[in-house]
Amino acid sequence: MAAVEAYFARKYAIDPAFWTDFGTVSGPDGDRRPLDLTDPDDAKVWEARRKEFVRLYTVRAGGSYSLGCNDE
Repeated sequence: MAAVEAYFARKYAIDPAFWTDFGTVSGPDGDRRPLDLTDPDDAKVWEARRKEFVRLYTVRAGGSYSLGCNDE
């Protein structure tokens, strides 16, 4: 799981499209606004998105690993 967390942090820091997907929300006028992580509501949104990403990619990595294992 630590590898997925590190991948998320690295991608969030260097990929503008990834940052836009995870670090912004729709504003009242329809534009995107950055999440303000000092605001508890925005911090909850960001944390939920991060946890979902980590959960999804941890499951995918486990499934890919299992496909390569032959315990017969």
